[in-house]
Amino acid sequence: MGNRFRPASSTQHFSFRYYRHENHALPNAFAETLRDTLDEWPSTQKDISSATGILASHLSEMKSGRRRCAPEYDLRLSRFFGMDAGFWMRLQLHYEMQRAQPRRVPGAMKMRQEYFGQEHEDSIFC
Repeated sequence: MGNRFRPASSTQHFSFRYYRHENHALPNAFAETLRDTLDEWPSTQKDISSATGILASHLSEMKSGRRRCAPEYDLRLSRFFGMDAGFWMRLQLHYEMQRAQPRRVPGAMKMRQEYFGQEHEDSIFC
Protein backbone atom coordinates (compact mmCIF):
# COMPACT_ATOMS: atom_id res chain seq x y z
CA MET A 1 0.00 0.00 0.00
CA GLY A 2 1.23 3.46 -0.88
CA ASN A 3 1.40 6.40 1.42
CA ARG A 4 -1.99 8.10 1.16
CA PHE A 5 -0.54 11.43 2.29
CA ARG A 6 2.04 11.61 -0.48
CA PRO A 7 1.09 13.13 -3.87
CA ALA A 8 0.60 10.66 -6.72
CA SER A 9 3.63 12.11 -8.48
CA SER A 10 6.51 14.33 -7.45
CA THR A 11 5.21 17.11 -9.70
CA GLN A 12 1.80 17.10 -8.03
CA HIS A 13 1.48 19.51 -5.12
CA PHE A 14 -1.01 21.96 -3.69
CA SER A 15 -0.28 25.61 -4.33
CA PHE A 16 -1.21 28.22 -1.74
CA ARG A 17 -0.74 30.94 -4.35
CA TYR A 18 -4.19 30.67 -5.88
CA TYR A 19 -7.28 28.87 -4.72
CA ARG A 20 -10.40 28.47 -6.84
CA HIS A 21 -13.41 30.00 -5.12
CA GLU A 22 -16.75 30.49 -6.84
CA ASN A 23 -15.26 30.48 -10.35
CA HIS A 24 -12.46 32.96 -9.67
CA ALA A 25 -8.95 32.71 -8.28
CA LEU A 26 -8.07 34.34 -4.99
CA PRO A 27 -4.60 35.89 -5.03
CA ASN A 28 -2.31 34.98 -2.16
CA ALA A 29 -1.35 38.43 -0.82
CA PHE A 30 1.45 36.94 1.30
CA ALA A 31 3.18 35.22 -1.63
CA GLU A 32 2.71 38.17 -3.97
CA THR A 33 3.95 40.74 -1.45
CA LEU A 34 6.95 38.62 -0.50
CA ARG A 35 7.82 38.03 -4.16
CA ASP A 36 7.59 41.76 -4.94
CA THR A 37 9.60 42.68 -1.85
CA LEU A 38 12.36 40.16 -2.61
CA ASP A 39 12.50 41.20 -6.27
CA GLU A 40 12.75 44.92 -5.43
CA TRP A 41 15.22 44.52 -2.55
CA PRO A 42 18.83 45.38 -3.51
CA SER A 43 20.25 42.19 -1.95
CA THR A 44 20.07 38.78 -3.54
CA GLN A 45 17.73 36.12 -2.26
CA LYS A 46 20.76 34.13 -1.09
CA ASP A 47 21.97 37.11 0.98
CA ILE A 48 18.49 37.57 2.51
CA SER A 49 18.41 33.86 3.28
CA SER A 50 21.76 34.07 5.08
CA ALA A 51 20.77 37.22 7.00
CA THR A 52 17.39 35.88 8.14
CA GLY A 53 18.39 32.26 8.71
CA ILE A 54 15.57 31.09 6.44
CA LEU A 55 16.61 28.47 3.90
CA ALA A 56 16.76 29.82 0.35
CA SER A 57 14.53 26.96 -0.79
CA HIS A 58 11.92 27.97 1.83
CA LEU A 59 12.02 31.59 0.63
CA SER A 60 11.50 30.39 -2.94
CA GLU A 61 8.59 28.19 -1.89
CA MET A 62 7.00 31.01 0.11
CA LYS A 63 7.25 33.54 -2.69
CA SER A 64 5.78 31.06 -5.18
CA GLY A 65 2.93 30.24 -2.79
CA ARG A 66 3.88 26.63 -2.07
CA ARG A 67 4.82 27.25 1.59
CA ARG A 68 2.86 29.11 4.27
CA CYS A 69 4.28 31.82 6.46
CA ALA A 70 5.12 30.42 9.88
CA PRO A 71 5.34 32.69 12.96
CA GLU A 72 9.11 32.19 13.12
CA TYR A 73 9.48 33.24 9.47
CA ASP A 74 7.24 36.24 10.10
CA LEU A 75 9.49 37.47 12.91
CA ARG A 76 12.65 36.97 10.88
CA LEU A 77 11.29 38.63 7.74
CA SER A 78 9.73 41.49 9.71
CA ARG A 79 12.99 42.14 11.53
CA PHE A 80 15.01 42.05 8.31
CA PHE A 81 12.69 44.32 6.27
CA GLY A 82 11.95 46.66 9.20
CA MET A 83 8.24 45.90 9.40
CA ASP A 84 5.93 45.32 12.33
CA ALA A 85 5.93 41.81 13.73
CA GLY A 86 2.91 39.98 12.39
CA PHE A 87 2.82 41.77 9.02
CA TRP A 88 3.48 38.61 6.99
CA MET A 89 1.23 36.45 9.16
CA ARG A 90 -1.66 38.90 8.70
CA LEU A 91 -1.28 38.64 4.92
CA GLN A 92 -1.27 34.84 5.17
CA LEU A 93 -4.26 34.84 7.54
CA HIS A 94 -6.26 37.17 5.30
CA TYR A 95 -5.73 34.80 2.36
CA GLU A 96 -6.69 31.75 4.41
CA MET A 97 -9.82 33.48 5.73
CA GLN A 98 -10.86 34.28 2.16
CA ARG A 99 -10.41 30.62 1.27
CA ALA A 100 -12.45 29.54 4.27
CA GLN A 101 -15.45 31.74 3.45
CA PRO A 102 -18.40 29.42 2.91
CA ARG A 103 -19.94 29.28 -0.50
CA ARG A 104 -23.48 30.39 -0.94
CA VAL A 105 -25.64 27.30 -0.67
CA PRO A 106 -28.80 27.27 -2.82
CA GLY A 107 -31.86 26.86 -0.62
CA ALA A 108 -29.99 27.51 2.63
CA MET A 109 -32.13 30.56 3.46
CA LYS A 110 -35.29 28.49 3.05
CA MET A 111 -33.85 25.80 5.35
CA ARG A 112 -32.97 28.46 7.96
CA GLN A 113 -36.46 29.95 7.74
CA GLU A 114 -38.01 26.53 8.26
CA TYR A 115 -35.71 25.78 11.17
CA PHE A 116 -35.94 29.14 12.97
CA GLY A 117 -39.41 30.11 11.78
CA GLN A 118 -38.24 33.54 10.70
CA GLU A 119 -36.04 35.19 8.15
CA HIS A 120 -32.39 35.84 9.02
CA GLU A 121 -30.94 38.43 6.65
CA ASP A 122 -27.44 38.19 8.09
CA SER A 123 -26.93 34.57 7.09
CA ILE A 124 -23.46 33.77 5.83
CA PHE A 125 -24.87 30.95 3.73
CA CYS A 126 -27.24 32.97 1.54
